[in-house]
Amino acid sequence: MIAMKISEILDTMDDLLEKAWTLPLSGGKSAVDVDQMAELIGEIRLNLPPEIKQAKMIVDDRKEIISDAKKEAEQIIRDAQTKAKRLVGEEEIVKQAQVRANQMLSQAHTQSNEIKKITNDYVERILSKSEEALLTNLRELKEAHTEIRKTSK
Repeated sequence: MIAMKISEILDTMDDLLEKAWTLPLSGGKSAVDVDQMAELIGEIRLNLPPEIKQAKMIVDDRKEIISDAKKEAEQIIRDAQTKAKRLVGEEEIVKQAQVRANQMLSQAHTQSNEIKKITNDYVERILSKSEEALLTNLRELKEAHTEIRKTSK
């Protein structure tokens, strides 16, 4: 019945267009009663089936859902970019820490080698002096022993 009503309105609009009078020197343009045509269009809008109104609401909802989804996707992308930057920053910090640790380890090896060399040189000097002192003492001991032997005879 609703479709019939719209159909009747469309038939009336067709009749109006057929009865419209052609304007002279207008290239075939015609004049119609604008108020009556607007009234008929309004009637069509009022008598649209609920399915069409519902479809329009679904389309509007779809647009809103897509808009919300785009906003959410953009937020996810921003969050992912922020997290990626943070991870890259953390990775850079780890790399810098590794470089610094390697530098410290290298310095420690260098210092250790220097300390070993200094220690060996020191021990070598002490041992040389001790050996000289022992040799001197041994020579003095032999001389004293020789002196004692000479005086005992």
